[in-house]
Amino acid sequence: MNVSIRYYIVLFFCCAQVLRSSAQSSAQITTTTDTLRVKQLFTIAATASRIETDKLGNIYAYIGKEWVKYNSEGVECCRFSEHSLTATDVFDVSNPQKVLLYMPSVTFGEVLDRALTEEQHFNLTNSRFEISSACTASDGNIWVNSIFYKNIFKINRNGDEIPLAVEWTPYYTNDGLIANFMVQENDRVYLNVPNAGIFIFDDFGKFLKTIDLKLKEPFQVFGNKIVYYNNEKIHIFDVSLPIETAYYLPISAAISVKVQNNALVAMQKDKIVVYKVLKPLK
Repeated sequence: MNVSIRYYIVLFFCCAQVLRSSAQSSAQITTTTDTLRVKQLFTIAATASRIETDKLGNIYAYIGKEWVKYNSEGVECCRFSEHSLTATDVFDVSNPQKVLLYMPSVTFGEVLDRALTEEQHFNLTNSRFEISSACTASDGNIWVNSIFYKNIFKINRNGDEIPLAVEWTPYYTNDGLIANFMVQENDRVYLNVPNAGIFIFDDFGKFLKTIDLKLKEPFQVFGNKIVYYNNEKIHIFDVSLPIETAYYLPISAAISVKVQNNALVAMQKDKIVVYKVLKPLK
């Protein structure tokens, strides 16, 4: 069969699968609201433009051209600085021992240890992918999203591609859409494409479905629940049901909020405030 004809046949079936998945994920979502009960624990004096948290309770703040790490009690542990850093670069702390940093503007990245010291450097200048986002894979390698191919691929820490068992197919066809965030939780990879939704893949890179949540900012995933902050509320979306619970926050002027280990970390204009969550999130 002619290669170009075969490509368009594959593209047709891929688009049909995306449309079916989108229709399923656009089903009626049950939404409930509640008020979050919290108790303030401590404050970090810092003017940050982004925050992240890890499973050990550590807090990471992007301040100037540096990532600053604080422990679960708010004590500064270490810093990482790089003149090419920006607040929108990939900074994945899902594995606190192997922090992934990727800077699309200069097409190279670092794997940092728990002290934010460079452990490994990789350069993707000659990569065929044109990468917009990346995340740590469950096997220690790296998932990347290709703007050119409109799909996800896996590379090792040297930047070499790892062949996947599934055949490549684009998960969307609109050239104006670019993924800005991705994360792996358990055996699922979540890819955020603003104005299109959240695309979910399995651990082998096979496209599964689309979630009709059009988020501009990165989110967190715990189990099968997507957690994000919007309009002064913490939203918890259960992918399997689908049910969304929105919690009103008794906190004013929060720019960004992260949830981790029964704690809530709120980034404000000139400080980072950490709270204990008194009522478990559902």
